[in-house]
Amino acid sequence: MSPVEQIKERLSITDVVSSYLKLDRAGVNLKARCPFHNERTPSFFVSPTRGSFHCFGCGKGGDVFSFIQEIEGVDFRKALEILSERAGVELKGIDPRERSELASLRALLEEATKFFEKNLQVNTQALEYLRRRGLKDETIKDFRLGYAPESWDILMKHMSSKNFSDVLIERAGLAVCGERGFYDRFRGRIMFPITDGQGKVIGFSGRVFSAEGGPASGGPQSTNLSKYINTPETVLYNKSKILYGYDRAKKFLAQNARAVLVEGQMDLILAHQAGTQDAVATSGTALTEDHLHIIRRFADKLILAFDADAAGFSAGERGMILALGLGLDVRLVEIPEGLDPADWVLSDAGAWRSALEKALPVVEFMFQRLVREHPDRRDLSRALSKKVLPLIGSINNKIEQAHFIKMISEKTDLPEEPIRREVERLASQNVSDKTALPVVENADLDLRENVHRLLLGFFLWYDKSNLKDIDAPAVRKEFKKITGQDVKDFLKSMTESARQDLEFQAEMYYSADSHLPMHIKELLSTLERSILEEKFTRLLSELKSAESTNNVLSAQSILKECQDLSCRLEELKALRTAA
Repeated sequence: MSPVEQIKERLSITDVVSSYLKLDRAGVNLKARCPFHNERTPSFFVSPTRGSFHCFGCGKGGDVFSFIQEIEGVDFRKALEILSERAGVELKGIDPRERSELASLRALLEEATKFFEKNLQVNTQALEYLRRRGLKDETIKDFRLGYAPESWDILMKHMSSKNFSDVLIERAGLAVCGERGFYDRFRGRIMFPITDGQGKVIGFSGRVFSAEGGPASGGPQSTNLSKYINTPETVLYNKSKILYGYDRAKKFLAQNARAVLVEGQMDLILAHQAGTQDAVATSGTALTEDHLHIIRRFADKLILAFDADAAGFSAGERGMILALGLGLDVRLVEIPEGLDPADWVLSDAGAWRSALEKALPVVEFMFQRLVREHPDRRDLSRALSKKVLPLIGSINNKIEQAHFIKMISEKTDLPEEPIRREVERLASQNVSDKTALPVVENADLDLRENVHRLLLGFFLWYDKSNLKDIDAPAVRKEFKKITGQDVKDFLKSMTESARQDLEFQAEMYYSADSHLPMHIKELLSTLERSILEEKFTRLLSELKSAESTNNVLSAQSILKECQDLSCRLEELKALRTAA
């Protein structure tokens, strides 16, 4: 039996997928909201009998290996390694030397984690410090926090006693080679293990704690030490690709379709302790494209919870632009002055959770912040051009851009056209950066096609079902009003095989749906919104052309049509939010 067959025999598709998503029963199958595209109505199905998954919204599907490849963003070989370790299946196709070194590094890091954990339990000062910071004992244990003693080489000696070589300890990032030989990298520090997506320790972050400010043995005074130091780059640890807490949060990222991003380990741990389980942290490093790609696999909304000081916002500005360029709905939390997220969560967890729910879109948040900071109108204009307009220029959706341009115009009494031109100028400056970002081609058209298929499948299936809870003729009429074509015309253009496929999908998708009327209404609303957004984008281009040729009458007519479309889109958005 091959390793693939052994893994499939030991791990069911249900067990693997349910470790990432909340699955609900749908007859003999299970369903969830798809983690691979944004949706409100679940269209992602798992078939335990077939050992496979399929999403009728985006079309992705396959077996347990395909799922891990997609959800973790890895190739087949890495997916095979992840699942083999989980299933306890030995892989013989990988170079034994490579497998041996990686296994040795993982074993070494696990032993180091246990060493730090034990030392924390006997260091009452460090333990009491964590308790004073608000951490419960079970949280300390759950996150495997530890302590690196104030000693030049105590870890080196311990690891040597466990038969790990000095070179391997250095390669794991735990030792430094100096003039006097190898010595411990982490000394007199509270240790935060950093894990990969499967919860395996791959590195550490150490916060200075040298006996409440005392000297570290063999080193300088702790007051001169960096507050935090991290494991350097190793074969296992790459800081630009690792989010602290990701292994714990990924299931909740998918369930909530959002990610709460904080900066430090204490922010993250206290957020999780307070119930914000979809929080992840950058561990003090800059937010990178790799971080954002991880988040985007699970969530479409990114809530940034940075320190309230100017440095906190400045550090996240490039990350905001990158996130907007990737199509994420980026929002910011207003953190009380003088507090960091950890302090706020501890002092008022209810206010913290409420603030997350009320987080403002990044453009609106930054606009309000600048209005407070710049009472002089000319200074405000300069600040907006520097801080807010680049954010608007990073947004791919032209309708969202138009919305924020209009908002700024109305609240500053500045004409829309100069604001739009400046946004376009700033966007063109960053075009090389934006084109480097991977985007989904024709995403709106793909969405519309999927919605079309779901609705057409509904008509084919519902006509043969005995259900009476939907006014099918009224739905057909609404469909024609939105698309301009009759359902029969669409179905006539399809082959019999294609119609049977649609009917089968609809039966699987709708037969166990207890909220079918609401979901059909949502599909119609999504279809209308997609069509109107495409029309709105086309009209904006026509308006620009009319204005450039001074065709006033045409420009006024197009502008009126744009305003009407904008109002209807806002209505559809409000209906979606209310649902």
